[in-house]
Amino acid sequence: MKYILLVGIGGFLGAVSRYLVGKWLYTVTIFHIPWATLLVNLSGSFLIGVILGLTTQTDNPSENLKLLLATGFCGAFTTFSTFSFENLILIKEQNYLVAIIYTSISFVGGLLLAWGGFALAK
Repeated sequence: MKYILLVGIGGFLGAVSRYLVGKWLYTVTIFHIPWATLLVNLSGSFLIGVILGLTTQTDNPSENLKLLLATGFCGAFTTFSTFSFENLILIKEQNYLVAIIYTSISFVGGLLLAWGGFALAK
């Protein structure tokens, strides 16, 4: 039960944070890129890299910390479903180049930032 509460608390904080970032960046439409989703996914990738880097460098990693921050917060803060939907909208609007750029930045940037966060924390 404790683990479920930790994930739930982290998830609540992550979802609310994502909502606030989205509300803050909702009006930013430079180059038709969905900046709010890009920002939360890239920063969430970096953050999960840092969290997992910190919790794996000891012989006794904190399962509670990983559940609260990695699974709960980062899981709710980042969003693959919104990313997918926004790409569908870009394709429907025939913004093919923007969809390719958005997808490339999201995947490559996310992997590099997760790796960078992990390396930094180690």
